[in-house]
Amino acid sequence: MLKLTILCFLFLIVTIAPAQTQPEPVLKVLAQPAYPPLARQARIQGQVRLEFVVNQNGEPVSVTVISGHPMLAPSAEASVWAWRFSMPKSNSLEDTHLATTFDYVMSDLAPNDFAASPPPAVFASFHHVTVTAIPVVADIDTVSVCRKESETSSRVFDGPAFAELAYTSCYGTVHKQGTTPLMRIAANHEPDQVRRLLRSGTGPFDADSNGWTALMYAAASNDEDSIEALLTKNAYSNQASLMGNTPLMISATRGELYPRLLQAGGNINAQNAAGTTTLMILAAKGDSDEVTAALQAGADPTFQDKMNRSALDYLHLANCGRSPIEEHSKDASPSPRDRQCDALGKKDVIAIEKLLIQAAQTQGK
Repeated sequence: MLKLTILCFLFLIVTIAPAQTQPEPVLKVLAQPAYPPLARQARIQGQVRLEFVVNQNGEPVSVTVISGHPMLAPSAEASVWAWRFSMPKSNSLEDTHLATTFDYVMSDLAPNDFAASPPPAVFASFHHVTVTAIPVVADIDTVSVCRKESETSSRVFDGPAFAELAYTSCYGTVHKQGTTPLMRIAANHEPDQVRRLLRSGTGPFDADSNGWTALMYAAASNDEDSIEALLTKNAYSNQASLMGNTPLMISATRGELYPRLLQAGGNINAQNAAGTTTLMILAAKGDSDEVTAALQAGADPTFQDKMNRSALDYLHLANCGRSPIEEHSKDASPSPRDRQCDALGKKDVIAIEKLLIQAAQTQGK
């Protein structure tokens, strides 16, 4: 009877004993998450909870936001996608389901205490990441610095988002809070130095007080090599400035639509604070080849900005010397469809008109 009791006791111990803990993956490659500029400007804080799946090679294959503020969640999600793990041998043939929490916290430091770059994120483990930002005030004088004094009295913009687009090439020459060495080098069209900094561990996620990242500066300087180097290090292709302008929009102001930005997930139909899209900007530049490329990438010609203007309207306005993305005379008021206008060239305008009208008709079917 005693033997039977002992055997039963041993059986119960084995039955209720906790299963052996499986070794966890080890985070080998991480991306410093950036505090989203708009959230930082609005002083939004909070947690973002995510679940993600890692394959046997240690690469995330799915990332799901469980909860969190919509202005914070994209930053956390982009960071997790860039992680790489060393996987334990015991589950080398299986996908691993994991979870993490990002804490976005505003520091008590004053804006004037802001250093050359934001404080780095703190990884307690890959299960818990803390991202800290110091409150900053938007650098509202940047456009004023870039404007030519001789034009300020007679020429106007349709709004601040348009002013930012008009002076993208100047932004790299103006000192702003939060501007990093990587941003300055990207603005100066120095791809070798950009690659050197990235190899040294500098992350591409920092944003200045206007919400501009190094990728935006590279787009503004027409530096395709730096764009490639930054995207290779998982720079976020849909990061928007405080005015809502994205790298695709910024490159469009230079008359370029970089396929690499699209391949990295750039949203061709994103709209800035004024409702402007990349297609509208390209239409105003008057290059039919770039407009064709945008339409082939899925640009919607039926979108309208907050003044109810489509890409076709941007084309006609630019052809009459009133491009929304450039300074124009506040006194001139030509009809946007005036056939006497010829600022862009009749051949190009007719070609782009045809492209946009046909695409809009196809969209409506």
